[in-house]
Amino acid sequence: MADNNRLRRSATGAALGLVGLAASATTGCTAIHDFMNEDRAPLVATVAPIPEADEGQPTSSFVPAPPVPTTVTESLVSQPPVDDAQLNCTWRLQSLAYGNLRGGVVHLMITNNNPVPLPPSAIPEPVLVVRNPQGEETVIDLLDEQSSGIVNGLDVPLGPHATTTISYAVDTTPPNAYDATLTIGDVSWQGNLGQV
Repeated sequence: MADNNRLRRSATGAALGLVGLAASATTGCTAIHDFMNEDRAPLVATVAPIPEADEGQPTSSFVPAPPVPTTVTESLVSQPPVDDAQLNCTWRLQSLAYGNLRGGVVHLMITNNNPVPLPPSAIPEPVLVVRNPQGEETVIDLLDEQSSGIVNGLDVPLGPHATTTISYAVDTTPPNAYDATLTIGDVSWQGNLGQV
């Protein structure tokens, strides 16, 4: 008999707990009567249909423009801003520094000049080329996150008119970039990148 009473209390408590849980889950911890009209009838919510896209309306996603390559060869130390016409963004080479685990890290500031977010997939991987005293060129590999401890590039969309710094781990160090060219998007920086 005691077991039956305990079982009933347990079942009643569980049922009340479920009702309370359902009420708080559906109302966000607000009393149920707050969602009723004065005549105690539940309020009915409707969702407006999403309008279909019209070809005449502006797009809400990023669309690249035709490329217009730009090369910066002077004033690298002063880090001049450079416009990228294809991505409609502004770049600034901040530095080529030593990496935490190995190699080096290129730091670039990017400003999205678009009225829509700039997706990470729109930004191509940078290409770093170094030249030795004989003028022979070597394309430097990017390092992955596991070997460098650096997340390469933009990891989430960059909002309209927002600015951020992105980094790329490279398999070289600043002294080796005394005669180098770094290209990302439409923009190239050429010169002693180790002194930026």
